[in-house]
Amino acid sequence: MGERSKAKAGQAIFFSNLIDRLKQIPGVRQVGATSGLPMVEGGLPDGMFLLMTQNEIPKTVEWLCFLCFSKKSALALLNFCVATDGYFQVLGIPLIRGRVFDGATARILRTVP
Repeated sequence: MGERSKAKAGQAIFFSNLIDRLKQIPGVRQVGATSGLPMVEGGLPDGMFLLMTQNEIPKTVEWLCFLCFSKKSALALLNFCVATDGYFQVLGIPLIRGRVFDGATARILRTVP
């Protein structure tokens, strides 16, 4: 495991322990956390993507740069953040469809290759 992976694993353990400790505080009913607040003014996007057809997949970095500048209408930014299993419940945001991910889901996903 590389240094960056070890650091990220350490952060995950720290926040998991922190959330567990916060849940133990008398009067605390729910705990949730997120890696960032979505749509915050001045926030930076987390990624960029370019919509293209199968025939347009670039073979070189130069061709990718050309596509980025020539197909600006197909270029988009993506903003995302990570939330704990209690985040939406704490905010009172109801689940409309599907299911809520929880600790059991996270353990199952870690075992998928």
